[in-house]
Amino acid sequence: AEEEFRKAMGLSRQGAMAEAMAGFQAALRLDGRHLAARQGLLSLLVAQRRWAEAQAVAAEGLAQDPAQTGWAMALARLQVEQGQLAEAESVLAAHAARGTGNADYLAFHALLLQKLQRPAAAADRYRAALVLRPDEGRWWYGLGQALDAGQEAEAALEAFAKARQTGNLPPALAALADQRLRQAATGRPAGDKTTTN
Repeated sequence: AEEEFRKAMGLSRQGAMAEAMAGFQAALRLDGRHLAARQGLLSLLVAQRRWAEAQAVAAEGLAQDPAQTGWAMALARLQVEQGQLAEAESVLAAHAARGTGNADYLAFHALLLQKLQRPAAAADRYRAALVLRPDEGRWWYGLGQALDAGQEAEAALEAFAKARQTGNLPPALAALADQRLRQAATGRPAGDKTTTN
């Protein structure tokens, strides 16, 4: 399996993608637990936007090693790519116990819960992620959104303010956080779209 994997990597570097894919598949037939071969195959399938096949590869990896939260995240991301938000959230929920120490896992789960209009659960996941990485501005912003959706305006404003204080919030999100904080300062409701540019 390792030999097939090395050959496939060489072919991939040379741009022979079809042959590389066949090599990764051969490695996996010999050893289904060959992590690097599975990752290589998944990467090629994603690059070619072959979502269904990529999903199958990620699902097999997860079935073989349910403790590997990376496979759960990969499968969920592929499902999101195809608009399968509920299915993606179910995958993350099924492996949530193993993802408790993984801030990225928790934040991704929070984002999906938010998209599925479950703000209280999303806020819980964001808080758990922020315990592990308290300086991540995007997650403070996500927490603010979840709290806003859950009608916890004061706590939401605190989260938006913390998002700004991190200094690493992407410009688009920083502008939205500033807008939300300005609306609160002027007494305008959050849903008021009559802001000036």
